[in-house]
Amino acid sequence: MNKDETYLYVCSTAEGRIFRYRRRGDGSLGHKEPYGPKLGKTIDDQSIGAIRQLDKDDRAQLGYCDGIIFDRTGNLWITLPFANKVVVLTPDLQLLTAYHDPDGRVVNMPTNMAWDRFNPNIMYLVSRGSNTIVRALAQGA
Repeated sequence: MNKDETYLYVCSTAEGRIFRYRRRGDGSLGHKEPYGPKLGKTIDDQSIGAIRQLDKDDRAQLGYCDGIIFDRTGNLWITLPFANKVVVLTPDLQLLTAYHDPDGRVVNMPTNMAWDRFNPNIMYLVSRGSNTIVRALAQGA
């Protein structure tokens, strides 16, 4: 949810998009609406095996999303596991690349994220491909 809890945000992995639903007073949700641009290339019914066979330059263009988290300034951070990227969707819906590790040396298949509760500039990022958690300084968070 966003800071004032008026919307629920979700990843549509196969579509490479973020959607949101307005939260109503009674707790129900309104209609699905796109939030921001498409995050990169997606192919209908593309299998994980086919994705893994792509070279790193082709994978870098993929927009399959997984984890999302807001920072304190309203930016939405999004993991793109197959691209080895973390992107940021700003409040004015600009899409920026925050981190990209094409070879997966430090971050390999990023999935989920969490902010350090004592230092909001520190992010913990799950690197599923290497079974590690990466501690990162998130500039401007």
